[in-house]
Amino acid sequence: MTTTKKSLEPRNPVLAKKRNAHRWFQNNPTARRHFDLALNTLLEFYLSEYHGYINRNGPPEYRFNSHGEGYTTISASIKHSRVRFVIPKKRILPKFRRGHCHAIKNRHGIPYDVVDFEISGQKSIDLLRDFLCDPFHKIINFCNTPTPIKKKKKTSEKSSKIRNITDEDVLYFSDALDISSSTRFIFKSGHREKKTGIINAATKSKDWEILLAHNELQTELYKKLSIQFGKKNVGTEIPTGQGTAIDLVVKCKCHYIFYEIKIANSVKSCIRQAIPQLLEYAYWGKEDILVKELIIVGPHKITHDAARYLTRLHDLFGIPIQYEHLEIHKFRNKNK
Repeated sequence: MTTTKKSLEPRNPVLAKKRNAHRWFQNNPTARRHFDLALNTLLEFYLSEYHGYINRNGPPEYRFNSHGEGYTTISASIKHSRVRFVIPKKRILPKFRRGHCHAIKNRHGIPYDVVDFEISGQKSIDLLRDFLCDPFHKIINFCNTPTPIKKKKKTSEKSSKIRNITDEDVLYFSDALDISSSTRFIFKSGHREKKTGIINAATKSKDWEILLAHNELQTELYKKLSIQFGKKNVGTEIPTGQGTAIDLVVKCKCHYIFYEIKIANSVKSCIRQAIPQLLEYAYWGKEDILVKELIIVGPHKITHDAARYLTRLHDLFGIPIQYEHLEIHKFRNKNK
C-alpha cells in the first residue's frame, strides 16, 4: 500500500519535497550540476505548469507533460543526465536522429520512438538548445524560443546584477562541493563551433544572449591561437577532472596556457568572475601538470586600473594572470 501511495504522489518542482530525490543528490553531489543544467534549459522552453520531480527509489527523475507523445523526462545518473522526448522519428530532423533517436517498448510490448540527449556540460546543452530551437520540432507545451525563468520578486534586484553570467557559472559559484577529483586532466585538441549571430533581445533571455556572444569569442579565439600554436595544440571545453571545463587550453612543450572567456559589462566584471575559476582550474588537483599562463578574454579593452591590478597580482603574489581583448563582430543588437 505504501508503494502505491508513493507512485500516486503528484509531481513537485521543489526538490526538498521529494525526499528520495533529495537524498540521492546529497549522496551524489556531482550529478546535481549537469542535472540542473538540463532542468534549467528545459524550463526556459516549457510553457505548461505541469512538471516536477517524482518520488521514486534510485536516481531522481523530473517529468514534463502527460504520458504519450510529448512526454519528456530528465533522468539522473553519475556521469550524465539523460533528457528524453517521446516524439515520432519522422518529426525529428535527420541530423538529430543518428545517435539520439531510437525505439523502445512500453510495458505492453508496443514500440514507440524517443530522442535522447546525454547532458554532461555546456557542449551537450548547446546541442539540446539547437534541437529545441529548431521550429521543425514541435513538442507539446514546448516553444522554440527560450524565455527567462521567472524569479521571485524578492531576489529580482540581486538577480539583475548577476545576469552577466550564465547558469553554468551561477552553479560554479554557488554549488562548490568538497569532493575529490575522480578523473585526471587530459588535453584534447579540437573545437566544435556552436550557435552565434544576431538575436532579438526582446524575445530571448539574457543568458542566451551571453551564450551566443561567448560562443563567438570562443571560436574566434580558437582560430587565432590555432594559427599561432597549431591546431593540434589548441582545444576547447577541456574537462578539469572536477566536473568543470576550461574554455580553451593551449598545450606547449612543457606547460599549458588556460583561457577563460567572460561576457560582462566591464573589464572589472570579467576579471572578477574569471580569476577564481582560472586559479581553481590551474591549481586544484593539478600537481602533475604545469600551467604557466592564465588569460582572461573579454569583449572590452583593458583599462589602466585593470592593467595595474593584474600587474600587482603578478608582482606581489606571482600569479601569472593576463587580460586579452577580443572584439565581438557577429553579435550585435539589430536596433543599434
